[in-house]
Amino acid sequence: MESTEVLNDIITDDWTPQTIASWLHSIWAGVFDPWPVFSRPHLWWKTFRDGLTLVRMHKSFDSKLMEYGMMAAVKSNRRPFVG
Repeated sequence: MESTEVLNDIITDDWTPQTIASWLHSIWAGVFDPWPVFSRPHLWWKTFRDGLTLVRMHKSFDSKLMEYGMMAAVKSNRRPFVG
């Protein structure tokens, strides 16, 4: 972001600790409200696959393989030099 030369006041932060619980919560939300799946049996495989993906995402964040981050900046009026 800094090398673009068009952004100022760059702020970054690691939001992994605040968001990690939401990955497993998403799975449990589907378990406790299964009506959309039971009403359409062809969605069972997709639901299983999505649940497995959410577990893998949670493990990746928990093991620090991935991070959930925030980035913010203010765009400057200056055009970058193109050499």
